[in-house]
Amino acid sequence: MSKVDDTLLEWLDDHDIAATPKVICVNLETAVSYSQVNRRLWRLEENDMVFRDPDRNDYYAITDLGRRYLHDSDASAADFPDKANEQQ
Repeated sequence: MSKVDDTLLEWLDDHDIAATPKVICVNLETAVSYSQVNRRLWRLEENDMVFRDPDRNDYYAITDLGRRYLHDSDASAADFPDKANEQQ
């Protein structure tokens, strides 16, 4: 997980909406490029922290696991494996 991942998850959690990478990018208080937002959302989706709306493919929303990552002080890194790295 990166600081950008935390920023994206916090934004999605705070707003509790499904949004496109562009909407998220232009509304972040921290300067993050659109390409980085897009890339990190893909990685977060691979790791079940966000999901893509099946009816609107470009819209992302935070999952319960993403919320747990943000708010569960008892959770450890082992609770959030990097699935992308496991496949290699």
